[in-house]
Amino acid sequence: MEIKGNRNVARVTVHGVPDKPGEAGRLFDTLGEHNVNVELISPSPGEGRTMDISFAVTADDLENVVNIIKKLYSHKISFDKEVAMLSLYSDGLGKSPGVAGKVFSTLGDNDINIELISASINSISALIKEKYLEKSIEILKQTLD
Repeated sequence: MEIKGNRNVARVTVHGVPDKPGEAGRLFDTLGEHNVNVELISPSPGEGRTMDISFAVTADDLENVVNIIKKLYSHKISFDKEVAMLSLYSDGLGKSPGVAGKVFSTLGDNDINIELISASINSISALIKEKYLEKSIEILKQTLD
């Protein structure tokens, strides 16, 4: 299993997006039209009929992303540049039940909170605080080997 870290990321949250079909498409279509690549996405219920949408972009794109969103929405935008992406790759990951649980439990047992998650048949990626990146890689290598 390969474990990598990426410090060149930032988390963006758009608060109070209308919770209706097409809103996420509107947001991410607009970002795509501006050549912004989105790494991880996590919607969560907001207040009333709204949702908060959090996602990761490269830190280099952060200022551009915030400006694009301000033109699109009048909603509150928050961001965090002190995050990192932790990614695990393995061709056999999809055939290994329990890996995600082991990864997340190991991080939790070491007081490392996960902010965003993405998983596929060959990879698991999680956004964590940057200050925990090296520790996370070290403990996961020990745990998963």
